[in-house]
Amino acid sequence: EGTVAGDPVKYESDYSEWLPSINIAYDLSSDVILRAAASRALTRPAPFQLAPAVNLTPETSSGSAGNPFLEPLTAAQYELGAEWYFTPESVLGLTAFKKDISNFIYTTTVSAVIEGEQINQLRTPVNGGNTSIDGVEFQMQHAFDNGFGGYVNYTYTDVADAKVTEAVLITNPDGSVVAATQDSYVELPNTSKNSYNLGAYYEDDLFSARVNYNYRSEYFLAKTEIGNQYRDEQQQVDAQLSWNATENITISFEALNLTNEIWENYYERASDGARLGGTQSSNGRRYYLGASFRL
Repeated sequence: EGTVAGDPVKYESDYSEWLPSINIAYDLSSDVILRAAASRALTRPAPFQLAPAVNLTPETSSGSAGNPFLEPLTAAQYELGAEWYFTPESVLGLTAFKKDISNFIYTTTVSAVIEGEQINQLRTPVNGGNTSIDGVEFQMQHAFDNGFGGYVNYTYTDVADAKVTEAVLITNPDGSVVAATQDSYVELPNTSKNSYNLGAYYEDDLFSARVNYNYRSEYFLAKTEIGNQYRDEQQQVDAQLSWNATENITISFEALNLTNEIWENYYERASDGARLGGTQSSNGRRYYLGASFRL
């Protein structure tokens, strides 16, 4: 529920989905496993996307709004992979996957009249059409006999753009403005083409230590009046250390974003594809010290 001009509003919707899944594993040999999986998945919109709240800046004819009519994303998912356990604690794996997605959610900019006020740039989430993801994932982990080990995994995704129909305002030669629709293409949000992480660790009965590096390439965020908005490529280094002080007490230390990375959103201008600066944000380096007790 929400409130517009002091009056309560209420929206209702319902949906039902059948979400079957199947997983198959076959031991090709004593150290090689073949896996196959198929499932149907559902992802609901985030509560803030559904909230019927509107934030306006009339001076610039802009604002943002939730969308209580959003439908959940659904996907048919398929995987086929193989794993080779070349030592009892080491694995080399390769998996191919495909996802057929319907009703994904993206943010766009529309024109709307709200409480008699013409808002030309209103950012709001909407459902897209259908799209698909094809990809492959590689993973390797190896543990040495001296407590040291390492791991790496890499994921490549190829995402098809989705065709969507959007409302637009068209100005006629006589100066009149009429509403119309036009087809355009939109990318699947929050999906990087390349992502990987790699790390090294040490473990024994007393200490454990781990350092990890994460990377993901740029990805689409939203459609705006300027053009598409993207998050630039990201990378981060984290570290963890723990000490078993006694049989019952473990002291842990965690350091996140050791290289103090800054995340940048930028725009790709629709008229000529030029890159325009946007916003930057950073969580800074973060350190955590903790202790756990076991009975």
